[in-house]
Amino acid sequence: MPLTRILLLGANGAVGRAFSRLLAGEGRIVAGADLGETRADESMSEYLRADVSAPSPELLRQAAGADCVLAALPEPAILAALGTVVPAMRPGSLFVDTSSVKSEIVERAGRDARAVEFLSINPLFAPSVPFRGQNVAVVGERGGERAREFVALMEGWGGRVVPFTAEEHDRSMACIQTATHAAVLAFGLALRELDYQPRWISDATTPPHRLLLGLLARITGANPEVYWEIQRANPFAPAAREALAEGLRKLEGVVADEHAFREMFARSAEPLGSEAPVLRDLCARLFAVPFKPG
Repeated sequence: MPLTRILLLGANGAVGRAFSRLLAGEGRIVAGADLGETRADESMSEYLRADVSAPSPELLRQAAGADCVLAALPEPAILAALGTVVPAMRPGSLFVDTSSVKSEIVERAGRDARAVEFLSINPLFAPSVPFRGQNVAVVGERGGERAREFVALMEGWGGRVVPFTAEEHDRSMACIQTATHAAVLAFGLALRELDYQPRWISDATTPPHRLLLGLLARITGANPEVYWEIQRANPFAPAAREALAEGLRKLEGVVADEHAFREMFARSAEPLGSEAPVLRDLCARLFAVPFKPG
């Protein structure tokens, strides 16, 4: 049966609003639920104030009538919904989460959500960025007709759906998200310690430095809870941060020896593999974008 009625948990968040507009644009009926008094986007056909940790009878009624419950929530709230909302869902309906960390959610779903289809997705881009051309990691532990339809919707929006196991997802995201965000945040903290002057941004920056500043501005201008979850909840995150710290220690250890520095320089490029020329070209095009100070 098609995905006609969608119950969207966390509907007022940035991810929830983005999915509400996309699903409503496909003609799906979206009932939003969140902690706020009113809906944050008019694409929702219905809205109720609700808390998944203590669900109201109306929220459970909506869950029972939905073809799909989409949880655009932080990981602790998704785990709560698996124990409170999912038991009210019809057998064979679909539960989807959008968490950035998968291992614990997939394990819990294997115990608490066996009567429904289960799809765990991670759009690897900010909700303000359109789907087209972007990667969406998908862990489909118990997919069926409805899960396939949801995947087809994301592909129709232009997303590149990439399958993972839960462990593979979290291990790769420790590199792709945890280490990346940690490096950028540490860069910002280093500038603060070095008494960085904002006027230098317009007067003296280089293209690589501006690109890092842009990443720092984008990350620190977003919801810190999202980045905290990525650093806190991923079981491989501590190893990722330790690898970053070890990289700095190794750099410190070779700066006095040109030969050792050259060896370290070459080793640092090894993860790029055959994609290095493409990535260099991408960087050159980004560097060519004119910078206009505010």
